[in-house]
Amino acid sequence: MSTKTFADVAEGVRAAIAVYTQALDDGRTDDVVATFCADGVCEIPGMGTHQGHDALRAAYTKWRPRRPQRHLVLNTAVTGWSDDEASATSDVI
Repeated sequence: MSTKTFADVAEGVRAAIAVYTQALDDGRTDDVVATFCADGVCEIPGMGTHQGHDALRAAYTKWRPRRPQRHLVLNTAVTGWSDDEASATSDVI
């Protein structure tokens, strides 16, 4: 059982997603990759599955925006957590 409250976890998830999407939208590939664990995975339908920092860096370098963009993250639902990790799902526009 986690000693963290739901509010603590939900805020941490929100902050992590914000760091990720702002770096993504700004084209800061190294900052995007830094939001993943060393063996982290990104799976985007139609864009493939990429695991590990090297694969993530290669993918996100190809996806770097050519003009300013902003993603909107909505409906984030935290579905489980422990002291070391959390699971959540969001809609991204």
